[in-house]
Amino acid sequence: MKNKISKITSVALSIILVCLMCITASAAQLSGEGTKNNPYVISTANQLDAFSEMVAKGESFSGKFIVLDADIAVNAAFAPIGSEEAPFKGVFDGNGKALSAFNVKQDYAGLFGYTDGAVISGLSVSGNFRATDYAGAIVAFAKNTVIENCSVSALVYADNYTGGVAGCLKSGKIDSCTTSNKATVGGFEEYCGGIAGFSGGEISDCTNNAYAYGIKNVGGIAGYSAGSIISCTNTVAVNATKTNLGGIAGLAEGTVKYCKNTGKISATDSKTEKVGGIAGVSYNAVIAECMNSGAVSATGSFAGGITGYATNTAISDCIVTADTSANGTYAGGIFGFALDGKTEKCVVTASVSAKNSTAGAVGAIAQCTVADCYYNSTKASKAVISGTASNTNGISEADLVNKNALTALDFTKVWTINTLHASHPLLESIPYHTLDISVSTEASCTQNGQIKGICTLCAEEINKITLAYGHSFMTVSSQDATCTANGYKDLLCSVCGTADSETIPATGHSDADENGICDVCNNNIKEKEPEKEKTIFEKIADFFKSIIDWLRSLFVK
Repeated sequence: MKNKISKITSVALSIILVCLMCITASAAQLSGEGTKNNPYVISTANQLDAFSEMVAKGESFSGKFIVLDADIAVNAAFAPIGSEEAPFKGVFDGNGKALSAFNVKQDYAGLFGYTDGAVISGLSVSGNFRATDYAGAIVAFAKNTVIENCSVSALVYADNYTGGVAGCLKSGKIDSCTTSNKATVGGFEEYCGGIAGFSGGEISDCTNNAYAYGIKNVGGIAGYSAGSIISCTNTVAVNATKTNLGGIAGLAEGTVKYCKNTGKISATDSKTEKVGGIAGVSYNAVIAECMNSGAVSATGSFAGGITGYATNTAISDCIVTADTSANGTYAGGIFGFALDGKTEKCVVTASVSAKNSTAGAVGAIAQCTVADCYYNSTKASKAVISGTASNTNGISEADLVNKNALTALDFTKVWTINTLHASHPLLESIPYHTLDISVSTEASCTQNGQIKGICTLCAEEINKITLAYGHSFMTVSSQDATCTANGYKDLLCSVCGTADSETIPATGHSDADENGICDVCNNNIKEKEPEKEKTIFEKIADFFKSIIDWLRSLFVK
């Protein structure tokens, strides 16, 4: 009996000890409750490692909030947070802090290895990341993920899918992120971009200052964009050795709007082709209101101030102010080659050159519609080499700032003339003022943003309002409705973290074959026939019958 009590006591003490150890370990890893108002807090490199380990063991942190509370030099053994088998799904707020000293050498190399439905914001990252496939300083592979207000000063290399911010953005959004001039992004096979190697989502308001180079599908913003690139800028040189090299996207299959390239876009091999100031190759794409002021050169064929090689692409309201050249054949101020699609209302102020007189001021081979474009007549004499161009004229340098000579352009909404800033028309959608800012607030889900100030060069007062963009809800938990009970969805805004819920009404029963059994829940739903009410005579008869039965019970034993 004594031994039995001793064993029980020993087991109880062991259980208590294990519980205390778990509680202590949990407290050492992350403080907080994971809510928006009381998030989990990471303050040390060990806590960051513990957080990574928790995700690796299957804790996705879906619907949970994590905040970085200090600048951290990561441990040498740091492992990227999340994998394809166990992705991170929570909200990670960098809180303006910096993570440094990374030295990650593995596939899916990044602060986060794999995310799905996550939100990552407000942090800077520096260090080294190297992979065979998928490398990005913030996220290596991002699915349905929002990455915003992040900065990168890292060296990022991979054979395939290399990006300064994300190696692959399968879906989601990268917004207001930057790479510094201390960063380098290198791809040794294909899909290499200053911001993302591949993007199937949206990249907006991002700036690349990192030197980017690769072999195929290389771009200042994205190596290959199958989504949209909006209001982005590339400021530095971008190089490739084979094909599909662009200032914004190496290969653009989607939308590119309000973007600007100022970097030199050039080949580093003897036969690099399909090079463009905005896109090396564009396919089923829309390129609108973009500006290229970086020199474009192809050592092979097909160079364009906007796109080197275009198929079914709509190009409109774009301007090129830097020279375009091809050591091979076919160069154009806007496109080298264009099949189908349309090019309209574009302006070229610089020179174009190619081998064997195959250079056109607007395009070389125009197997598409070309209309309402203008070029500098002192720099070129022919709009296109092959094909036709309607209402497309060479004009003098003086007329490049003369609205009466540029009648096809829309000076009410799209274009403007400001000779204090440029000797050519300017796009309203691409900022050109140098502002002394008095008011600067960012738009949010519910509040408008505003930038107000006076240009230090032309003294124009600028007051730009950016409309609130509304919540972007993702489902963090749900329960389907049944035939008789309501379901629900718990929602969380991927941008600001606002929580909401949605009721899903009960579906009701379904009995298509009218057999009285629900086709969905298999319950018997046939209504019982109501009992027929008895007549007054039947009720009197029942009354007397009950009295007779009672009398019988008194005398019959």
